[in-house]
Amino acid sequence: MLALPLPAACGGAAPVSIASVASVPTAISTPTPAPTPVASAGPAIGDACVVGTWRVLRDTLSMSFETPQGIVTVVIAGGVGELDHYFSNATAVENLAGTPFTGTAHGYRIVLRVSGTLRSPVVFASGRETLEPIDSSGAHATISINGSAPRVYPPASYESLTYTCSGNTLTETDSIGDVYTYRRVSSVP
Repeated sequence: MLALPLPAACGGAAPVSIASVASVPTAISTPTPAPTPVASAGPAIGDACVVGTWRVLRDTLSMSFETPQGIVTVVIAGGVGELDHYFSNATAVENLAGTPFTGTAHGYRIVLRVSGTLRSPVVFASGRETLEPIDSSGAHATISINGSAPRVYPPASYESLTYTCSGNTLTETDSIGDVYTYRRVSSVP
């Protein structure tokens, strides 16, 4: 705001010359602090981009297990066709009906089969996705190593990932090298 002197006709001081006004410090010469950003209300899930139904294009998982030679890591891929539903109220429902995960390395062949449904609260914020606690009571997973009889493989109860979402593409990555790649099926969960 610029304040001008009152004209003499209004009972104020005599008009001041432009040169005098320019030499007087005013509020204009004082730096204005940057406005503080105000958080806008958004969906409880955090990032509206992820709301909808997503189909797995490819998941790769890094599986580590103890062997007589030490710890071995085998990367397995699968999950194609699984559907993840992300609701604006911060709920995730994952339908695990996808292809088995398979991979071979260091003389070991792994087959991981998953089925059923996982449910959890989920938040996407600042490039980070957090699912906790994961209700796996409706899910079943088995693992087979080198053709052995499948044995129960317990799902995680917590997950923290980084993610990117743009248009119809969603990618999630965790700290051990697991990568989940999705394509949007619908904007409706």
